[in-house]
Amino acid sequence: MASGEGSTTEKFCTTLARELANYIPKLAPHIAEAVKRNPAIVRHSFDEQFRTLIIGPLCHWQRRVIIVIDAVDECKSGIQRNELLETLAVAARESVNLKIFITSRPDPVSAAILEPLSIKAKLEDRLHDVTHRDNVDDIATYIHKSLDGVLSRDQRQRLVQKANGLFIWASTACRLLRSKTTIVTPKSVYHRLISADQAGAIDDVYDLVFERIEPEFHSAMCEMLAVFLVAFEPLTVDDLEDLFTHVGAHGSARGLIQNLGSVFIEDQTTHLVQFRHPTLVEYLRRRTRATTPEIGGRVHLDI
Repeated sequence: MASGEGSTTEKFCTTLARELANYIPKLAPHIAEAVKRNPAIVRHSFDEQFRTLIIGPLCHWQRRVIIVIDAVDECKSGIQRNELLETLAVAARESVNLKIFITSRPDPVSAAILEPLSIKAKLEDRLHDVTHRDNVDDIATYIHKSLDGVLSRDQRQRLVQKANGLFIWASTACRLLRSKTTIVTPKSVYHRLISADQAGAIDDVYDLVFERIEPEFHSAMCEMLAVFLVAFEPLTVDDLEDLFTHVGAHGSARGLIQNLGSVFIEDQTTHLVQFRHPTLVEYLRRRTRATTPEIGGRVHLDI
């Protein structure tokens, strides 16, 4: 649910119904019939949409169906998260062939709804246990696959150890090492990553990301980052270009995204640009002029 439109539940039921029809074609006629009988279903309550578009058609399918919902915590509205989880809980109780797998960062709204349910098979928090074997193994698999052909196996293994169980460190480092928008060699980037004082220190990785920008463009980059940071919602590249022009920022939004693809992402459907991870927002907030002394080569935002 981490994409632009995925941060709300407004299109959850219709999207899920479409995916069910794609993956289980025999359900398509039943979903189509449900829409035909209820042409205004998208204006009904979330619970009613789910019952009509998902539960109803699934009654015609005897095999088990597993729905995977990732990053429920990315749903911005606590009310919508509550509604989503309560609807799923009821559906799981009433539908013998429906199983639901949910992932989320620790979230009090989700925990309050799921904790007392006798239907849950397991409710476990592994995300913040950086020493958990699953976390370490996942990071090792990701790094070895992402950087195969870029670094030697021994070098990749050292990065696994340096990540210290933090996937955001590993994923950002891998994107940085695979970047095609810099003349800095992967070997040079690798040595900078390995030489960081503290294992798993994401700020060190972000420092390296921004230090790669040519010095003559550094001021323009900081101007654009400041505008991006204070924006109240994700914007398209064109929106950002207009906004940068309006506030007098001397830079290109498209150039910013292309050069900082390791920390920004543009949704290919909505074209909304977002931070890849909340830790970048926290990092930039710590780099405002109000809180950070100026050090050459470091990001400092005038907000």
